[in-house]
Amino acid sequence: MPLILKEQIGASVSICIWQINETEAFFLDQLQLKEADLNSILQLKLPSRRLEKLACRVALSQCINNSEVNISYNSFGAPQIEKGFISFSHAKEIVAVAYSPNHPIGIDIEKVNSKILKLKHKFVGSKEVNYFDMENPEQITQIWCTKEALFKWYEKGEVDFRKDLHIAPDFQTATILKGENKMNLTLKRIKIDPYICVVVY
Repeated sequence: MPLILKEQIGASVSICIWQINETEAFFLDQLQLKEADLNSILQLKLPSRRLEKLACRVALSQCINNSEVNISYNSFGAPQIEKGFISFSHAKEIVAVAYSPNHPIGIDIEKVNSKILKLKHKFVGSKEVNYFDMENPEQITQIWCTKEALFKWYEKGEVDFRKDLHIAPDFQTATILKGENKMNLTLKRIKIDPYICVVVY
């Protein structure tokens, strides 16, 4: 069972990272899913997408120590459960899940790849170019990963990654600025070569 990381962050955030090399039957045997959730997964045409969905649910079951997970999705496509807050991410053969009983969270996991350097102008802010290495694929991947996690934390869509999401130079905190609203958040960075995972809470 490739649960490669299970970690508690403070008193209120649990994360699990799972490497996928099992079958659908394995995952289904580990879970007690509601019929609607199960059907939504089984109707997916791509086997890889079904595996990602199932792996996220098994990882969540590890976070909450309960094989019965009831997932639904809000109007912005974010996963939710009846009690607490969750966030999912996947990068091909790996998934990351975060859970908190008390407050919103966001998680993202990405594989470091130099191709991201060609896209940095779409999400790196005007201040961030001054204190991050714009030619370092790992740092740029970390910026992207962090902003994806911030976007998931926000859960309301309509976010400009360059103008609304701001990362501190030390990668310990970040801010979401939307109109007159300013939300200051804490970051947790986890590196599992060749992946970077960021949790926002």
